Amino acid sequence: MNILLSHNYDLETINDLYRESIDLTAQEIENSREYSLLHSKLSPIWYRGYFKTFLLDAISSKDVNEVLTLLKVNKIVVGHTSGKEVTRLTNGEVYAIDSSIKKGLTGDILFINESGVYRGSYTGERTKL
Repeated sequence: MNILLSHNYDLETINDLYRESIDLTAQEIENSREYSLLHSKLSPIWYRGYFKTFLLDAISSKDVNEVLTLLKVNKIVVGHTSGKEVTRLTNGEVYAIDSSIKKGLTGDILFINESGVYRGSYTGERTKL
């Protein structure tokens, strides 16, 4: 995630760059410094260090807070790394939402509203996270 911090991209710039790169070929992305940074393993789309906290404590609260501050947000929601259920990570700043629904056995959904953050089950139950 240091890729964001080292280039001082704000959220609007990051989103604009991703939109611009949607239809580009892999070669065009690779040939562009900005696009290749945003499609690297450390980019917002591909970074998976949040999930390593279960095993290695790979990302610190300080690192998460730097990203939140830079992007002017208070939560990061991450998918595409399968887990057992929607999970709250760090101090509630990061939420892992890929609950392996693709396996067809179960599935969760994340609800965020003015009363809090909840995991919703396929049976309709809600659990405060």
